[in-house]
This record gives sequence, structure tokens and C-alpha cells, in this order.
Amino acid sequence: MEEEQVNPAPEQEPDKEEVSSMNQLLLPLFVILILVMGAGAFFIGAQRRIQPSPTPTATVEATPTQEPTPTASPEATESPSPSPSPTPTLSPTPTPLS
Repeated sequence: MEEEQVNPAPEQEPDKEEVSSMNQLLLPLFVILILVMGAGAFFIGAQRRIQPSPTPTATVEATPTQEPTPTASPEATESPSPSPSPTPTLSPTPTPLS
């Protein structure tokens, strides 16, 4: 009985012609990708220059806190001056030690 030896197929390396043709295809695609990204960035920048995006700022609205009261005569607006009251002096109290 004769046994047939089966040799595994050696891995085929791509030919130099295939590699160069792939490089010739990838280089223009890469350049086109860079140009498209640059054009998109330029377009977005031009749109923002025309219509700037609103920045978050604190808005202050002038709203009256109290309703305006009618002005009274100067005699009614005078208030009596408060009489000075004596301020109590605090003295430290000793605490008993236990």
C-alpha cells in the first residue's frame, strides 16, 4: 500500500504587483478623504461665522420685587429717631469644677 503524502499548501504571499496596485489605489483614496474632511471643516467654520452658536450666558431680567407704592408727603415719611438703649454687658461666669 502506498500512502500519499499530502503537503499542506504553502501560504501564498501577495505578489509585488498586487501590493503596488493596492498602494496605488489606497493613496488617492487617502488624499480624497483628507480633502473631504478639510472641506467639511471649512464649511462648518463658515456657517458658524455667518450664524454664531449661542454661548450659555446668564440672563438677568429686570423684574420689580415690590409693587411701587404711591409717594406720600414728606411729613409722613419722617420716622422718629430710635432712642439708644443701653447694651447689657456680659460678664463671664465661672463654672464650678466637679
